[in-house]
Amino acid sequence: MPGVAVGSAFRVGEPDVHYGQLKQDLYEAWTRQVNAAHAAAGTHAFVVFDGDGSEAGLRRVHRRLGEPRHVVGDPYLVPARRSPLLQAADQVAYSGFQQLVRQPRRRFMWEWLQELIPKVEGPFQLSTNEVRAPASLPEPGMRTW
Repeated sequence: MPGVAVGSAFRVGEPDVHYGQLKQDLYEAWTRQVNAAHAAAGTHAFVVFDGDGSEAGLRRVHRRLGEPRHVVGDPYLVPARRSPLLQAADQVAYSGFQQLVRQPRRRFMWEWLQELIPKVEGPFQLSTNEVRAPASLPEPGMRTW
């Protein structure tokens, strides 16, 4: 699809940090990255996220972005089972996970990202305060991480 970019990001957690907090922190770092990239490009983004509406922390992340915001509104939460595009994004994320952890029983997935999606970005690590702009933004369209 023209204008679509795909990538994955991750964060390594400390043993004493709860998984939910790690996920929240990664989402915040990613949202700040997307906001900064779109600010630099003079464009805007809208986030569609796999969820059931109970993820209030994601909405708080968007509201902490400050002005001017280039990530428009709150994330739109949709269960992945209802969206083929979110299912594809989940596959990208899981393939990136397998590329990193290399579980022997999933060996066939270790290089899926580069083999099936040659222009994929990542997986790349986002640290707590890092704002890392992707290599480039596509022309106006969608961006999946």
